[in-house]
Amino acid sequence: MHPSFEFVPNEIQQSIRTDRLLLRCPTPDDGQTYYDAAQNSLPELRPWFDMRQEETLSGCEGRMRYAQARFLARESFEFLIFQPNSPQLLGRVGLYAANWKTPSFEMGYWLRTAAYGQGIMTEAVTALTHFALYSLHANRVAIFCNEKNIRSAAVARRAGYPLEGVLHNDGRHYLTGELYNACVFACTPQTFAPEAAT
Repeated sequence: MHPSFEFVPNEIQQSIRTDRLLLRCPTPDDGQTYYDAAQNSLPELRPWFDMRQEETLSGCEGRMRYAQARFLARESFEFLIFQPNSPQLLGRVGLYAANWKTPSFEMGYWLRTAAYGQGIMTEAVTALTHFALYSLHANRVAIFCNEKNIRSAAVARRAGYPLEGVLHNDGRHYLTGELYNACVFACTPQTFAPEAAT
């Protein structure tokens, strides 16, 4: 019999604070706020994400309920990004594809268009990486992004994720069917060195 290395924490914090940001677990009441942020940013997000669910308020409400349920079930950890004392949603960042035997996760994120250029997503990704490595004891966190998504790749690099390689013809765009290549960035407790910490 092989030993089991699986470790799932009993208590997982549902909010993270940084110098400028509050990251917190979604609730069903966040549907309208999430919808407003998505509508503000759909033209910039559609090239990279399947945003069909975000096109309706009911879809956004359903997504918030689903995200909260998966968080409580320890299946994924999605956080909404706010500035303290502001109700405006700036974006989301999350840990997905949880493998508790390693443990390892994949990270995804998007930012409201009006919040571009302020270092907000780099700060959020850095904070969530710290949470994954040191609260969830992850041995690996990976970020996958379309090779053409220069902005997303820049966030990964600034947050301390070296490029591991490029997966050619890794998928098809959900609207156009066009094949795309995916960049793979990853960090471990041994390699985590975000620019913000240097």
